[in-house]
Amino acid sequence: MPVDRCVCLNLTFTSLLETARSRSLTVDQLRAVTGCGGGCGLCVPYLRLVLGTGQTSLPVMPPEGHRIAGRSPGPPSDSAHGRS
Repeated sequence: MPVDRCVCLNLTFTSLLETARSRSLTVDQLRAVTGCGGGCGLCVPYLRLVLGTGQTSLPVMPPEGHRIAGRSPGPPSDSAHGRS
């Protein structure tokens, strides 16, 4: 199943791309204007791809993809905070 929207706000990547292009918004500006990415945050790496590529239907990104795109999915692990 492709990822095509911010699920927290039910905003499609198509509508978000149109908003970003019509107002010349960066990802951070788009997030501020729409609230997208402010809930669970999992759509943020997808937003970067949408604005960078123009694609609005993307495959599910594996955890490594989220790390590369700048957001690690899920709660931080204890090892990430120096705890074992």
